[in-house]
Amino acid sequence: VLDKVQCYFETTPALPSGNMVVAGGGGGGAYAAGAWPGGWCHPPDAVCKSLGIKDNMCGTCTKTATGFKLENTKAGLRWGAAGAAVDGKSFDDNYIGKGSMQARNICILAKYGNKPAALPEFPTSGCAGHTQSGIPAQAHWYGNCRTGSYREKSCCSNAALLDAGQDFGKFGVGNSCRGDKDTDSVLGSLTCEFGSASMHGPWPIKACYPLDKACTDLGVKDNLCGTCEKTPDGYRLVNREAGLRFAGASFDDNQIGKRSVQARNICILSRYGNKGQVTRQPYDTCAGKITKGGVANQVHWYGNCRENT
Repeated sequence: VLDKVQCYFETTPALPSGNMVVAGGGGGGAYAAGAWPGGWCHPPDAVCKSLGIKDNMCGTCTKTATGFKLENTKAGLRWGAAGAAVDGKSFDDNYIGKGSMQARNICILAKYGNKPAALPEFPTSGCAGHTQSGIPAQAHWYGNCRTGSYREKSCCSNAALLDAGQDFGKFGVGNSCRGDKDTDSVLGSLTCEFGSASMHGPWPIKACYPLDKACTDLGVKDNLCGTCEKTPDGYRLVNREAGLRFAGASFDDNQIGKRSVQARNICILSRYGNKGQVTRQPYDTCAGKITKGGVANQVHWYGNCRENT
């Protein structure tokens, strides 16, 4: 039998009714002084929940005009697999400004939690982190790499956008993929906004126009993520936002101009679909045009060979 029980409660104000602290969801207790990572850690509250935030990273949650903001100017935002207040680490103070890939990935972590099953919406270029000065530096997740450095995709938070199901906890700690004892200034605030996958998702999802009536009326079977426009002698496919593509790949920027075989083959692909029965051959006036500036290079189908080889 129970012989004795002694109970002690914190003197700080209790959480509002119905807002229990959940491990892994940010704070691990009431906001109070203490050593990193448990000290000065805001627990998730009703505001965080109302904004759809899965992990507040020890920060307060505020609604903004286009999304939400997490803030902790006392000790900094943090995240850990067991809970921010348990094994939390800060974030890299490099590549954390507006539009950075690291800021977008931390926003995914905040909104959907770690290893999300899906990403219904994607972070926009409005996402931004702000480094907080005057606070002791802390161990941090590695993010000091160039965006597009795919060899570091699995270990650096700034290399590429997180995939659904990806584990943020697999990123390196410190200033390298191997991990080290480097410390950085803490992240004081994070502003997040999300938008549709078609406009803000990564290639090849971004700006992929669906096959619509304008396309089918022109006899187009595959619009290659472009809009369809009628011309005097045929049709034109256009996508200036992110480029035309097939099966997740772009097309070679060599041998693509007027009368090129590659341009004619792409026209066959669009009109009859992949492995479709070709009933009419394309004219040699078929032509492709490369988008220059503003659109990142992408993996592509090989087309840089001489005709008839």
